[in-house]
Amino acid sequence: MADSSVILSAMHGLAKLYERINDLYRLPLAPLVHHQNTKWVDEMLNVSITLMDVCNTARDMILQMKEHVQSLRLILRKRRGSNLEIGSAIGSYVSFRKKMNKDIMKCLESLKRINHSILDDEDHLHLSEMVRVLREAKFLTISIFHSLFSFMSMTKHWWRHGRWSLGSKLIRKGPEVCERDQQRALGEAERVDVALHVLCKQVTSKDAEKEMLPKAQIALEALEVSLQRLEDGLESMFKHLIRTRVSLLNSLTC
Repeated sequence: MADSSVILSAMHGLAKLYERINDLYRLPLAPLVHHQNTKWVDEMLNVSITLMDVCNTARDMILQMKEHVQSLRLILRKRRGSNLEIGSAIGSYVSFRKKMNKDIMKCLESLKRINHSILDDEDHLHLSEMVRVLREAKFLTISIFHSLFSFMSMTKHWWRHGRWSLGSKLIRKGPEVCERDQQRALGEAERVDVALHVLCKQVTSKDAEKEMLPKAQIALEALEVSLQRLEDGLESMFKHLIRTRVSLLNSLTC
C-alpha cells in the first residue's frame, strides 16, 4: 500500500498535466479541434461529471476521517480517559472505517464504468494532441483515485470476525519487527490501525499503556497531517476538473 507522499506526488504531476491542457485551450484552433473530435469530447464531458462526483465524495470522506482522528488524539492526549472511554473511541473509529469502505466501493464502481469505453478501442492515430492529453488526464486521475482509496480503506484482514488478524501477526513477531514492518510496508492509515490494535490489547496494563499511548499519538498525528495534505490535493484537483469541464463546454459553443 502506497503512503500519502506517493499519492501527493502523483497529484502534483496531474496538476501539471491539467495546466498543459489549459495552455492548449488558449490556442486559437482549440474550438476547431474539438468540433473535429465531437464524439470523444462528448464522452469526456460525461466522464468529467463522474470524476467531479468521486473527487467531492473522496474529499468528504477525508474530512470525516480527519475529524475521527482528531477526536481519538484528544482522548488519548488527556491520558485521563478510562479504558472504557478509549475503547469506545477506537470502536467508533473502526465503525466509521467500515462504513467508509462501503462508500469507497461505490466510488470504485463509478470509476470502473468510465475506465473503459467503446472509444478507447478505436484507433487513436487520428485524435488531436489536445484530445490525447485529455485522455491521458482521465486515466491518470482514475489511477490516483484508486491509490487514494487503497490508502484510505480498511482491508478485510484487519478486523475479520471482529479481530485484527494482521495486527495480531505483527504483535507475535515482536515490537521491533512490528515497527520495521510498519515503516517498510504500511501507509499512515494502516500504521494507525496497528498502533490502535496494540493499544487495545495492552490497555489493561499500565506499563504497556504508557509505552503504547505515545506511539499511537505519533501515528495519529502523522495520519492527520497526511489527511490534511490529501484534502488540499483533492481541493486542487476538483478545481482543475471544473476548469477543464468549463473549457470543454466553451470550446463546443465557439
